[in-house]
Amino acid sequence: MHIATRLRIISTATTVALVVLSSLLAWSFIEFKSAKNDYSLADEIAVKFFERATFRDQYFLYREDRTRIQWDKNKEVSDQLMQQARIRFRNAENHQTLTRLQKHIDDTAALFHRIVDNTETLKTIAADRRHVYEELDRRLYSQLLLKAAMVRDTTSALRNASSGRVELTYQRLIAVTALFAITIALITILTSISLGRLIRRRLIPLHDGAKIIAQGNLDHRIKAGGADEFVELAESINATTEKLQAFTRKLEAEIGERKQAEAALQNSNELLQSVIENVPARIFWKNQTLHYLGCNTHFARDAGYSGPEKIIGKTDFDMGWKAQAELYRADDKATMDSGSSKLDYEEPQTTPNGNTIWLRTSKVPLRDENNQVIGVLGIYQDITKQRTIEEQIRHLAHYDPLTDLPNRTLFSDRLQQALAAARRDRTHLALMFVDLDKFKQINDSLGHYIGDLLLKEVAKRMQGCVRESDTVARIGGDEFVVLLPSIETARDAVLVAEKIREAINRVFVLSGEELDMSVSVGVAVYPEHGKDEHQLAQNADIAMYHAKEAGRDNVMLFREEIAAK
Repeated sequence: MHIATRLRIISTATTVALVVLSSLLAWSFIEFKSAKNDYSLADEIAVKFFERATFRDQYFLYREDRTRIQWDKNKEVSDQLMQQARIRFRNAENHQTLTRLQKHIDDTAALFHRIVDNTETLKTIAADRRHVYEELDRRLYSQLLLKAAMVRDTTSALRNASSGRVELTYQRLIAVTALFAITIALITILTSISLGRLIRRRLIPLHDGAKIIAQGNLDHRIKAGGADEFVELAESINATTEKLQAFTRKLEAEIGERKQAEAALQNSNELLQSVIENVPARIFWKNQTLHYLGCNTHFARDAGYSGPEKIIGKTDFDMGWKAQAELYRADDKATMDSGSSKLDYEEPQTTPNGNTIWLRTSKVPLRDENNQVIGVLGIYQDITKQRTIEEQIRHLAHYDPLTDLPNRTLFSDRLQQALAAARRDRTHLALMFVDLDKFKQINDSLGHYIGDLLLKEVAKRMQGCVRESDTVARIGGDEFVVLLPSIETARDAVLVAEKIREAINRVFVLSGEELDMSVSVGVAVYPEHGKDEHQLAQNADIAMYHAKEAGRDNVMLFREEIAAK
């Protein structure tokens, strides 16, 4: 008899036994899982009870509506869980327990809301009748605690019953699993012993012959008698040996040629690796699944690894820039999907120490000999210092280097935007010219260091007097301007100017020096005092000089008679 026939008979009997045992095991597992789910539901009901008890105690301590609302929401969730339990629990005793538990929960809810209503009554009741409602409150609370204890006990009983069912079904599952395992083991052992003896007897000639061939004697042929699979196997081994003998002779001829090609390829690889390692840029390449195939040392160190060999097989999620991993992968995939290069663009990167740097990156798709995209090659340079310098230059172009306030250029731009908005929305805005009184005397007598400190402190105080939407700028040595968009009346601007004047009037303490300072402020309002930037600035400046002529430490709103003078 062929071994295959014997195996079919054994496998059929084994399959029947396993189907029966598997059905029993599946039923046991389903019962165990159902018991676990019931226990989880009972446990969740218990947790909601204890949460509700916490909200109840908090309410009695603080009598807050927020706590009452939380109690009510918890009650709604508990009712939903109880509804689920009535559907899922199949045990009659559990259903009786659920009925008792629902009644106790409803009783506690009724008592709790009576206490809430009594609390509302206490807020409005006359003092001579409060003791009656307070006594009622205490009695209701005592009844609520008793009912809560019943809920707790009933909940514990439900959870214990569910826990017992879990234990019972678990033990049954263990027993069925053990029976399943023992049956499989017995079938395996008996089958192995039977087949092992047969196979060993027929396998010895094959083993000895294959061993001789494996030692390198390709002229040897295996002889096996009989009419089973082992004879066919012996013939196959003999045929394979003949082919192997021919292939070996051919392979020996090709080995010499291959060694010469490998030597040339090694030289080319070493040259390419030397070029990659010595360029100042960071270079990497990935496969279609976006796993790294290689990189140069500069890239590996940026990623937080000691060398390129540590990168191979990893993804961007394993690198120091995990925050940008999704962005990089999407960008790489887009390059491969489009089949087009993406050159010379800027992107951020998080370093292993948590800092953010900026890169100038180029990516090209990698192609095979059939021009099919098989990966992506990227190269980038760190341009963080260059961007920082450019940002500093842009900042210096628009901000005063001493006070960090907007300079004349930026202020003019904001004023033009505010004027355009005021024309469009038909609103008012105010422009103030603020000049420090006698600043030159302080600067000359105490030195530029004290003068610079004074200007910085003046800038801070002025910023503290205006809204975030307003603009304070420094346009000269001791000259400041203030833009107030969207004001109702000129009086609003004058009030802000007075606030600035009073803030500057407070004593300045700088490097041990106490300094008194005042300002002269000129105010012009759009559209009454000017329809454009030039006219508005000119009239605010005129008002400021008039404030100085009036004795300094003044706020002056522009008027036509001032311009006439």
